[in-house]
Formats: sequence, structure tokens, C-alpha cells
Amino acid sequence: MGATYRDDHIAEGSHDTDRSAGLRDHSDGSSAVGDERRAGRTALPVAAQLTMDVTLGLVARVVLALATAYRTVDEDTFAAWARVLHDHPLGAFYAVAPLPDHLPGDLWLLDAVQGAFTAAGGTNFDGAAFGFLTNAVPMVADVVVGVLLFLLVRRWASPEVAARAARWYLLNPAVIVLAGVWGQWDSVSMALVLVGLLLLGSSRAWIGAAPAMAWAVLVKPQLAVAAAILSLWVVMRRNGGPSGARETRSTLRSRALARMGAFGALGLLTSLVLLQPFRVGLAWTPHGGSSLVARLRYAADLHEYTTMGAANLWMVLDRDVIGPSDVTARWAGMTAATIGVGLFAVLGAVVALTAGRAFPSQRRLESLVWGAAAATFAACLVLTRVHERYYFAVLVLLLVWCGTRGLDRLSAWLFWVFTGLFAIDLVVPMGWTGHDHGLLHRPVVLVVLGLLHLGLFGVLLVVPWRARSTTGLSITAGARSAPTDARRTGPG
Repeated sequence: MGATYRDDHIAEGSHDTDRSAGLRDHSDGSSAVGDERRAGRTALPVAAQLTMDVTLGLVARVVLALATAYRTVDEDTFAAWARVLHDHPLGAFYAVAPLPDHLPGDLWLLDAVQGAFTAAGGTNFDGAAFGFLTNAVPMVADVVVGVLLFLLVRRWASPEVAARAARWYLLNPAVIVLAGVWGQWDSVSMALVLVGLLLLGSSRAWIGAAPAMAWAVLVKPQLAVAAAILSLWVVMRRNGGPSGARETRSTLRSRALARMGAFGALGLLTSLVLLQPFRVGLAWTPHGGSSLVARLRYAADLHEYTTMGAANLWMVLDRDVIGPSDVTARWAGMTAATIGVGLFAVLGAVVALTAGRAFPSQRRLESLVWGAAAATFAACLVLTRVHERYYFAVLVLLLVWCGTRGLDRLSAWLFWVFTGLFAIDLVVPMGWTGHDHGLLHRPVVLVVLGLLHLGLFGVLLVVPWRARSTTGLSITAGARSAPTDARRTGPG
């Protein structure tokens, strides 16, 4: 990565030299030059800081993985699936595997893991060695996410701020618990999303974001909305024409449509490549196989509950960690599932309005990242059948949004409050507390937890309007630039 991030053609008025002038915004209101001078006297070099954070984060995850046993059910499932992948062709997986509720996106990775395991002489998929190997996947993915966050934020802010963003992820207690204790692979899909976002900022490699985003959705379908919102950068970016040339609106519109068409076509092609070997069709049912819609329906129907441990509207209403059925009529003859979809449509419209109106035109990229985070948050809050882990994507997207703002105080405050709530979300359904109606399972505690999530979402909706004329990233097609205003945002 070079010292600056610019595409071949940067819109007039870009402030790429502002970093050297010390005009970059920081959470304490200081300049980039001041940060660098202090860092040179009192801190390790950025590369050393990042390496140390990666090491500490990995050690913490490994220690928790060796010291806890909460992930037994997931380990058993991965072991059974790995055995099927080893003994049968990919096309037979969904006909043979027990409870195959994952899409092919991460099954390709599981197949690679079992292939490496057996190539090294491993035979016992139920043993501790293979269990730890599957647990190592999210640990490595966490490192990848941390490095990608550094590279992304480095494009918008100083190296010190980028390193701090990576540290907030790598040493984040909630993230460490998710990978180390639970062994969940959520960071795999987010790594793919961040690769896509990184590529979207390039004038030459932007098309490579399509396979990354498509693959991410086939690992975690809940990322579909966020991936679609972030992919709008393909048509919103301004550069692409000959340098210095003035282009008509018709030309710009045609180029934007051509980009979106190519982007969508490559995304569909990627999906076909990933799905077809497993006999899963996009909108059709291959002979002896199933359609993508059928696979999604199968996975969703395994958990027909209003909430699956997620602190949200349904936890407030039903006052339980695992809610009642969402397919029975609740109000006015409507099921909870139907009500949730309706509420999500309303909140989605509010998020779209805020992203389109509350952010100045020069902060379009920030509006997309904020919109992806807010829409994903909204889905977790009001849709049914939501697991507590689904909030992980919100955490990462909020951190990226913080990066677009130089980790200013207001966005940082939101991120850390959300981190605290997410950490509680992860602990509530775990074996540490048990489903025994202990302290964390008392109805009043669950209601308060759900209300705190709803309240924080309300704050997130207000922030763009409050901060409309203050700190924010002025960015065009990936050019690193200065904030629109040097004033600090947020309390203090």
C-alpha cells in the first residue's frame, strides 16, 4: 500500500496533501503531524503496534479456546459435515449431511480444512485436533479483519488512527469471546465484505468487489442488505472518465449503469460457481439438488422463534431468551414474522432517508457505510429468528464507519457502548449462565437489555443529523481527504 490512496482521477478539490499539513481530525482534536511527533517519542512504530495487537489477540483467543468447551455442539456439527465432505462428492452434501443449514459459501472453506487435515494424516473428525482446527478458522479470519480494517482506515486517516481501529477490533472483548469461546465463523463473511469494500475504492480493481460480496452473502445471507448498500458505491463514485474531461449527465448515467450491470453479472457468475457443485440453483432446482431459496427456507425454518437469543424488540415483548413461535397470529391476525418484516421496511425507509438527506454530498461514502451498519442493526432489532451473533456484523460496520470519521469521539462512544451490549448478548444464552432463569435470564433484565439496544439504534439515527455540519470525511472515489470541518464531534 502506498503512502497515499488515490485513484487515477481524483475530483477537483481533493485534499490529499492535508495529512502532511496536519489538518486531519482525531478523537482528541489534534493534528496528524502532532500525533506522529508524539508517536515517534512515546509509542512503537505502527507496524510494531499492529503486530503486537495481532499477537495479543491471537493468544487471548487460543487460551479461551483451550480453556472452554461451550462450542461442543458446533464442533460436532462441523465434524459431521467434514466427514460427509470427505466421504461423498460435493453434490451429495445436502442429501447426506445432518441438519445442513449453511449455504455453500463456508462449506468450501470447511472442505479445504478437512482436506488439509486428512492430507496431514488426520482421520478422526471427532477428535480434539480437528475441533481446534475448525476453531482456528475464525481466529485467523479475525486477524484478516483486523488487517483489512487497518488498510481501510489508513486510506482515510493517519496510520496511527488506522492502527487504533485495528486494535479496537483485534482486542475487542466481545469479538475475542465470539471466536475463542464460541468458535463461530462470523468473521469469515465480514473479511470478505471488507475485501469488497477495499476493492470498491479502486478505479481499476473495483469489479473484484463483486465476487467478494457475493461470496460473503453465500456465507452469511444476513449480510445481503449491507453488501447491497455498500455496492452502491459502484454507481455513486464520480471518477472514471478521461482526466479533465467534462461529461454530460447522460454519459455519467450510462457509465454508472454499465458498471452496475457488470458488477451484478460478475456477482451472479460467482454465485453460480460456488453453488453449482453442491447442486444448488440460483432460481431453479437442479436434478437431485435444491434451489437457493429452498436452502434459505430450510435454514430459517429450523428456528421458528421470535428471537433466538438476540436482545431486540421481541425479547422486550416476549421477555425470554428464546421467544415463542413466530408463525402464530399475534395482533390483528398477523404473525410476528409478518410484523417484523413490516417494521423492517419502515426502519429501512428511515435509514435510507437519513443516509440520503443527513449527509452532505461530499460524504457519500460515509453515508453508505453508516447506512449499511444502521440497516443491519434494524434487521437484528425487528426481524424474527435472529440469533445474538448476528449483531457481530453491526459491530464491524460501526467500526468502519468510525474509521470514515477518524474515530472521532461521538462515533467512538457509539461503538464502545454497542460493544458492551454485544458482549452481554453473547454471554446471556451461553452455558455460563444456563437457561435456568438465573440473574441474566430474569424477564426484567431481558427487557432492559432489549430496550438499551432499541435506544442505541435511536441514537444512531440521530447522529448524522446532529453531526451534519461537523466532522466528517470528504471523499471522492477513494481519495484520502481531510474532514469537512476540523471541529470535534461528540461530547467533550
